Amino acid sequence: MKKFSILIFTIITFLTPIFFCNAVAPTTDTGSTTLSPIVSATSITSTTVTLKASRLSADDDIIFTVYDDAYNINLTKSINTGVSTFVTASFSGLRPGVKYNADVYDFNSDLDTLITFTTTGNTSSYTFNYTAGANGTIVGTKSQTVNYGASGTSVTATPNAGYHFTSWSDGSTSAIRVDSNATSNISVTANFAATTTGGTTSSHILTYTAGANGTIVGTTPQTVTNGSNGTIVTATPASGYHFTSWSDGVLTVSRTDSNVTSNISVTANFEATIDVTSPRTLTYTAGANGTIVGTTPQTVNYGASGTTVAATPTSGYQFTSWSDGSTSSIRTDSNVTSNISVTANFEKTTLNFVDLITTINSAISRIKNNIEGTSIGNYSVGSIAELRKVVDEKYDSVAGTFLPDAFANQTQIDAYNKKLNDAIVLFEARRVGGSANNTDLSSKKGGLVPACPSTGCGFDQLMTLINNVITFLLFTVATPLAAIIIAYAGWLYLSSGGNSSDVTKAKKILMNVVIGYVIGLAAWLIVKTIITSLGVDPSINTFLK
Repeated sequence: MKKFSILIFTIITFLTPIFFCNAVAPTTDTGSTTLSPIVSATSITSTTVTLKASRLSADDDIIFTVYDDAYNINLTKSINTGVSTFVTASFSGLRPGVKYNADVYDFNSDLDTLITFTTTGNTSSYTFNYTAGANGTIVGTKSQTVNYGASGTSVTATPNAGYHFTSWSDGSTSAIRVDSNATSNISVTANFAATTTGGTTSSHILTYTAGANGTIVGTTPQTVTNGSNGTIVTATPASGYHFTSWSDGVLTVSRTDSNVTSNISVTANFEATIDVTSPRTLTYTAGANGTIVGTTPQTVNYGASGTTVAATPTSGYQFTSWSDGSTSSIRTDSNVTSNISVTANFEKTTLNFVDLITTINSAISRIKNNIEGTSIGNYSVGSIAELRKVVDEKYDSVAGTFLPDAFANQTQIDAYNKKLNDAIVLFEARRVGGSANNTDLSSKKGGLVPACPSTGCGFDQLMTLINNVITFLLFTVATPLAAIIIAYAGWLYLSSGGNSSDVTKAKKILMNVVIGYVIGLAAWLIVKTIITSLGVDPSINTFLK
C-alpha cells in the first residue's frame, strides 16, 4: 500500500504541470523564471494581477507574495480554505509598466514557485486635464503632466457672473482640487449652473495673484458663500520693491473682501523701490582700437549729472557707437537714476580717395601738358617744379600709387587734397598772359583782381590788388590821358598867336599834368617797394612784373 501511494504521488507530480500548462496558459510574461511550473499570472492590467496556482494536495495551504525588485511593493495573501485543485489570488495597487516577482509557496508540500510578470501601461507620467463647462473657467494649469505617485497643482473651477459651481464630472464637489498619488490619467470637466435669487445660496471664488517681485500672504483662492466675507490677504513685496496697487484699484496692501456677490480675481502690483541716498556709478570702457578721454568711473548722486567723456579712436579707426545705442562719441549723462556701464565701439576707417585721385590727375595733367617760359600761355619758371613737389609729397607718379603710410585717416586725406588744390590754383595764377578765358583789363598782363586759393584771399592778394589798381590807373589810364592833355596844351600854346591868356592857360595845364603824373609814379614805386619788402610773391599777378 505504501508503494502504491508513492507511485500515485509521483504520477500526480509529473502530470499536473503538463495538464496545467495545457489548460491554463498565462496571458503574458515571456522570460519568467519558474522553480516548479504550478503558477501562472492572468488578467494583468496596469495596476492589478490575478495569480493562479495548482495545489499538490486538495487542502494544501498556499501563500502568494508579489513584490518588485526594489521592494517598493510587497503584497502577501494566504489561501487555506477549500479543497479545490486550483486557487487564485488577486492583487491591486501595482504600478504600471513595472516588472514584478510572484512567489507561490505550498506550505504543506514545502514547494516554492517563482515567476515574473510586467504590468501594462507607462511608468513615466500621467496627464491631468481640467476643462471648464459652459459658463465658467478654470484657474490654474489646465493640462498637467504628473509622475507616478506624485501630485498635481491646484486648479479652481470659477463660475461666470450669475452662475455657481456644482461639481466635477468625476463627482467631486469641491471647486478647488489638487489630485494626488497619480496612478492613471485624469480628465474631468467642471459643471456650472445658473444662480437663482430665491434658490440655494451660491458660492464665489476669490483669487488673489501676486505680480512680479512679490507674494501673497493669506489664503488664495478662497470659496465664500454669496453675501459673506473673505479672509484677509496681504500683498508682500520682495526685497527692493514696494506694493503699488491691486489691479482693481484698491491701494491698501492688505484687503478683506466683504459682502461678496460675485467672483473676484485681482493681481497685486509691485515696483522697484528707488534708493535716492546711495550714489550711482558711471563706468565708460573703450573697446578695441580706442580710448576714453575723461574720468571713468565716476560717482554721482541720484539725479545729478556726470562729467563729459569722449570715445577717441586710434589712428586708422573711427567711433561707431556706445553699447547702449548712443551714437555721439562725446557724452555727458545727466539726471542719473541708476548705474551706467557702457562700452565705446570702434571700427576700421574706410578711407575715401575719390576726390583726391581726381585732384592728383588734374595736377599731373598740368605738369605733363604745359611748359615754362615767357610766351603767352606758358607758365612762369619754377611753376611746374613747385606743383610737382606738392604731388610727390604723397604720390609716386611713376608707379601711380600713394606712398606707403601716406595717410592714417580721412582727415589727412582731405587736408592733402586741399593743399594740392591750392597748389593748382597758384599754378594757374602763374600762367603768362593770364587764362585764355579771362577778360583782360590791362592788355596782356593778367587780370586786375588776383586769383585766390581755395582757403580765400589773404594779405598777399590784398597788396597785389592795390598795386594792380595803381598800375592800371597809372599806365593804362593816366599815361595815354596825360599824353592827350600834353598834346592839347602844346596846341593851345602854339595857336595862342601871342595871346597871353592862352599862353598862361597852356603852361598851367602842362604843369598840372606833369605834377599829377609824377605823383602817380611815386605812389606806384612806394607800393611796389612795400610789397617787395614784405615778401609778397610778385609772380601772383603779372601786373607786378
